[in-house]
Amino acid sequence: MKVKSLLSIAALALIAQSAAFAVPIHYEGSITTNAPNGPTIPVTGNVGGFSFFDDDTTGVDFWSFTALAGQNAFVRVTRLNSALDPIALLYSGTTTADVSIWPQLSALSIGQSLGGLTLLALNDDALPPPNNLGPGGDPFFVIRLPVTGTYTVVVAGIGSDADPAGGLPYRLSVAVPLPPTLPLVLLGIGALGWSLRRRPS
Repeated sequence: MKVKSLLSIAALALIAQSAAFAVPIHYEGSITTNAPNGPTIPVTGNVGGFSFFDDDTTGVDFWSFTALAGQNAFVRVTRLNSALDPIALLYSGTTTADVSIWPQLSALSIGQSLGGLTLLALNDDALPPPNNLGPGGDPFFVIRLPVTGTYTVVVAGIGSDADPAGGLPYRLSVAVPLPPTLPLVLLGIGALGWSLRRRPS
């Protein structure tokens, strides 16, 4: 009986120790894709110059946004330091996976699922960097979103000229325009309301 108790205590201690070192992936925040006075509100962050090849999420930024199935998402990352060569990845879903088990981003492929995320798209050099300064290009892509729900954008550095402590800065914008039929529906509702107001009683 005493042996069983000791084994139980040891097992609980191991579980507690594992939990103490488990650190879920941290999201920098959520992105406003359709602001009241414009299409999107950009966000900024800092990433490691070569964090695309890291074995965990150190130096990698995670952001979330919500959208409807069938909407198009326009994702753009702009370096704010010419030494950064950024890359952007888009996943469906969000994750609380432990950072210690997250693989290199470079090991992932389109359609692969991990920790509640499914990789939908990635891009590195679609646009020239500002003033054509620095390595590579900046990410930009458009994708039709498959499901209604929350999405994750990951930003990392891939072939940068530097990897300073604290990372290198970037700006991220995600625009998700309203479906083309919705403004027409709203216009129709407004016209109907106007005609009803003008109809004689």
